[in-house]
Order: sequence, then C-alpha cells, then structure tokens
Amino acid sequence: DDAGVVAETNEANNTASRPIAIGPDLMVSALSAPASAAAGSTITIGDTTANPGGGVAAASTTRFYLSRTAALDPGAVLLGARSVDSVAAAGKRSGSTKVTIPASAAAGSYFIVAVADAAGVVVETHENNNVSSRPLTVP
Repeated sequence: DDAGVVAETNEANNTASRPIAIGPDLMVSALSAPASAAAGSTITIGDTTANPGGGVAAASTTRFYLSRTAALDPGAVLLGARSVDSVAAAGKRSGSTKVTIPASAAAGSYFIVAVADAAGVVVETHENNNVSSRPLTVP
C-alpha cells in the first residue's frame, strides 16, 4: 500500500527486503574419481564447475590435488588442472582431466580435492565454497 489508500492499523510494516547475490559464485558441484588407484597410475577425474551466482563468471582454472584431508591442506600435491570457459549465471561447465597419482604416494587413505577458480581470478560473491573432495585409497 505505497500510496496509503488502504486504512491500516500499522503503516510501518508494509516493506520487506532480502539480500541478493549480484556477482558470480564458482563452485565444484560434481566430482568423480575412482575409489582406489595405485601409486604411479593414471586416473580420470570428472568435474562440473557451476556458477549459482547472479553474474557471468570469467574463464578460470579448476585444479586437482591429492590430499590427506578432505580440505586443501598444506601438504597437498597438485595432480593437474583444467581450463574452464566463462560460465553464465546459473550455468555450469563439465569436463574430465587425466592425472597421475605420484609414484611416491604411500599406501593409505587420501582425497582427490578439486578447487574451482584455483588462481583466484574471478571475484566471487562467496569465495569459501570453491572446494570439493572425494575419498581415494592408494593400496
């Protein structure tokens, strides 16, 4: 009732607001990798880099690491990367990347960690949701 035409008991409750995201927001929305891989073997990692944000995301790079934790830890080993073309708002880009598990990897439990916009070239509305991971066993 912005014109004040309707008689109301409370004229102060006629508005509402909510924050909206205007810029891009890259994230790894899907990640696939084998559950097990021998040291020195080559595997294929599949991923989807999505932009649920409200603006176009410029071209970026998604990097893949071998890590002992589901997060990107300081001891993580870079396995490879793939270029991601610009992504429209609410769009996504999928691809696959062949990587080699280091021959020096000791037997044990690891994670394949994917990081969208790994070089930080895209200014995003949320920079803290760029990482996804999958468990991997090195027998």
